[in-house]
Amino acid sequence: MGDAQIAIFLSLLFLAVLWDVRTHRIPNGLIVTGLLFSFLREGMEAGVSGLLYAGAGMLVPCILLAPLYHFRMIGAGDIKPLSMAGAFALVLSILTILVLSFLLGGVYAAVLVLIRGNVHSRFFYLKTYLTDYVKTGRRQSYIGHSTPDGLFCFSIPVFLAVCLTLWMG
Repeated sequence: MGDAQIAIFLSLLFLAVLWDVRTHRIPNGLIVTGLLFSFLREGMEAGVSGLLYAGAGMLVPCILLAPLYHFRMIGAGDIKPLSMAGAFALVLSILTILVLSFLLGGVYAAVLVLIRGNVHSRFFYLKTYLTDYVKTGRRQSYIGHSTPDGLFCFSIPVFLAVCLTLWMG
């Protein structure tokens, strides 16, 4: 994979991060552009098998994160950059990216709650959410009822995980 291809992909992913930080949304057009770029690159380099690998890499985050999405603990904006990364990095690397994203996301979240001074309120929110689900069996949006001090842009740890995975090799 060439340096120019990596630079284009990282630029698209970085734009997604900037958009997420500014608006808490990632435009579908940006994700589609990244997916098309990845599929085009794989198709040109490896033909049909490349397209299949890119498709599988794109679907892995969707499948693995479906339970978290089902409980609205993550949103589509969290899955979209991971799917874009999966199409670019393919199946084996997306598993590394997923693990690193969640590890880095945990560190990022811990730093944020310490800076914001809301450790107690965040744990209380989680406890209330889980207790309500166990009592009622009703699935509610975890994110939808959160206060702004509980939000963070998961695209940041995703971007860092992609960079680390590319750097590691």
